[in-house]
Amino acid sequence: MNIPDQIDPSTERESQAAFARRLGVTRPRVNALIKAGLPIQDGKINVAEGLRWVSANIAPRRGGANSAATTEIGKIDLVEARRLKILADTQMVRLQISREARDLVDRRSVALAMAGFSRLIRDKWINFGNRYGQQIAAAVSADPAHVMAEIDKAVRLHLDEVATATASLPMPEILNAPDGTTP
Repeated sequence: MNIPDQIDPSTERESQAAFARRLGVTRPRVNALIKAGLPIQDGKINVAEGLRWVSANIAPRRGGANSAATTEIGKIDLVEARRLKILADTQMVRLQISREARDLVDRRSVALAMAGFSRLIRDKWINFGNRYGQQIAAAVSADPAHVMAEIDKAVRLHLDEVATATASLPMPEILNAPDGTTP
């Protein structure tokens, strides 16, 4: 609900519909608030009393643009809540623009592509001894079967080492640069 910072003294009492517009809610919601105890006189709501009652008795919306939010630091005023909402909306718009410009990719798609590429590289290396062993053996005048077996053993040992290695990726703060760029 939108609880304004300032009360206009010229609208000391107003109709339920006007009070609903002031709060940013529907008229049926104001009727529900009246049933819950919102003070009303002759079908009109005293603005100052009504706003005090709403502030004291109604929990603010979770994550709403106009609600006051409580944090570990304390209460955030209405202006700060609006500022945070605008920042969040701006970030969502930037993400949407990046998504539409194809600057962002789906994490699952990348993982599947990397797994497929890794299998391709592994298969190529496993086949390396069979493919080039005879040429290497001819170049050094050695037994092709022995050279191919040694290459195969060395390639498999190397692939085992690669499979157990951990990737050293850039630190998250480098990837999440404040200006949105990546190195």
